[in-house]
Amino acid sequence: MDFDFDPFVDKTLAPPAYEGKEKTLDELDLSNSLLEQYHLARRLQVASEVDQSIPLNQKVQSSNSLIAIIASIVKLQVDLHNAQNCAKMEQVLINVLKRHPTLQDEFLKDLKDATT
Repeated sequence: MDFDFDPFVDKTLAPPAYEGKEKTLDELDLSNSLLEQYHLARRLQVASEVDQSIPLNQKVQSSNSLIAIIASIVKLQVDLHNAQNCAKMEQVLINVLKRHPTLQDEFLKDLKDATT
């Protein structure tokens, strides 16, 4: 087994330089972070495919990592889509309630009952 395998010897596999500043949750871009992880995992998988010294179980782990990253990307996209649709429905509801003020009190009461 070759423990000297370094996937970062090839500069195309090198990780991006660390910026030196820790990010807060508000600054974190989940979409790009997941995409960067996917690309890194994919490059590592491709590099390991040609290296016969890497055990098969590690190659399978690489594939499993890619599957998990893809699942996270899909979930993020679905959640974003659902959030956008929810925001549109909220806007439609607000517009309807503005046009029909008699429904506002009943709606707010029902909403309060449903959420408490």
